[in-house]
Amino acid sequence: MEISFKSRRLSKEFSSDSFLVRRYGSTNTKVLALRLAAFGTAHSLQDLSNFGATNFHQLKGDRDEQFAVNLSGGKRLVFEVGHAEVPRKEDKGVELSKVTAVRIVEIVDYH
Repeated sequence: MEISFKSRRLSKEFSSDSFLVRRYGSTNTKVLALRLAAFGTAHSLQDLSNFGATNFHQLKGDRDEQFAVNLSGGKRLVFEVGHAEVPRKEDKGVELSKVTAVRIVEIVDYH
């Protein structure tokens, strides 16, 4: 799966392990590396949704076109579909099997 970032700043932050450790801690940095590796080996979002340990889920409300996976300590990696148009099912839900690109939005504890 193709991975991009919402901003150049975010891309730069994710390329620096020392920054990630300072900002999110060593455990979250290690888990983040595992999640990004899973994105890299997945063919589509459907593959990620079948991997229970990540707690892959779609967000709700004004963030209903975004998804998240768990990191550690309440932190979540939030991302969105990286295609120009979101692939849709007939019921207007996101067709996960056709999403082959994601855009990383943020790491956050939204609870």
